Amino acid sequence: LWEVLELEGMWAKLRETLIRLGNPPLYTKGYTTNTIFDILGFIIAEVDGSGVAMSLNALVEDDSIIDSLQPQFDINAQPFEYAASLTYRLLHMTASYLKPLDDLEWEIKYPQTSDAIDLTFYSDQVPYFYEYLERVNTLVPNHFLVYGNEGANGNWLNYIVSASPNGVDQDEIDTYEEVFKIILSGSLTTQDSVNSRAASLLSRTKFEQNAGRMYAPHDARLELYDRITAVDSRGT
Repeated sequence: LWEVLELEGMWAKLRETLIRLGNPPLYTKGYTTNTIFDILGFIIAEVDGSGVAMSLNALVEDDSIIDSLQPQFDINAQPFEYAASLTYRLLHMTASYLKPLDDLEWEIKYPQTSDAIDLTFYSDQVPYFYEYLERVNTLVPNHFLVYGNEGANGNWLNYIVSASPNGVDQDEIDTYEEVFKIILSGSLTTQDSVNSRAASLLSRTKFEQNAGRMYAPHDARLELYDRITAVDSRGT
């Protein structure tokens, strides 16, 4: 007799939890006066109610969007939606990420180049690395245009658009050429909100570039979104 125990991750639980915050049978729910962080908390609390005691930790790393922007956010407008897809939609409005922790807790992460180094690997001492390859990528797209204020009829007669330098990487444009990406965010109704969305899209795109890869023995101290550095003393 063979018994196989398969454990699922916290994101897997979000993907299988149908959110029913509104009234049956459609369970639609709209938010206009809550921040993105608030709505994330509501969704995770709903997963908690499904039998798994998840929680969202208090906000520490604030990207100035996640706890200030109050979007028009509708749940199950096209039924039906699950916790993971709703979470992705919310996070993509920000420059932040959601990190699973021990004890079924979630934490908001806002990675920045100024973050402290969590772990250093070396070529000649523990902890070792075998190989490190650095890459310099061209950022494409390099100019994000966010349009907001579609109007009650959705005719975009009085639209607002993000203004430079928000969402614009001039250095990348000068290196290559201007490559646009247009995002329609009709529920954003202020200049500050479309500017913030453009800036967050640029920040997220730059962070998610594949900057390099490293081969090293497994180190259990590393966690998702940790910042590492590699010191290579060979050939010196």
